[in-house]
Amino acid sequence: GRKSYVEIGKMLNLCEGSIRRRIRKLQDEGIIVGYSAQIDPKKLGYNIISLTGIDTEPEYFLDVLSELKKLDVIKRLYTTTGDHMLMAEIWSKSSEEFSNLIFNKIGKIKGV
Repeated sequence: GRKSYVEIGKMLNLCEGSIRRRIRKLQDEGIIVGYSAQIDPKKLGYNIISLTGIDTEPEYFLDVLSELKKLDVIKRLYTTTGDHMLMAEIWSKSSEEFSNLIFNKIGKIKGV
């Protein structure tokens, strides 16, 4: 995402114009949908990074999902098959904060 078209062209032995057109086409077709920065959560003070499985009562699945989306420490939510219905990527600053989130917030959502 940060390399210039000239740099990419040199790597692929193509001219800058060809690279520009190919990337524009990929963007226009919705294949490239954006560019983003990768963040180091530890540098922001998040010392606990967890992938946590969450199960719901089937009839509350969408309600639970909606409530989980409101929690800013949950960075990603995935639906799954297998041992858990949902997987949540959680960033916490301490084990105390993590425990509080699990037991006093997530654990108290109706249907979890």
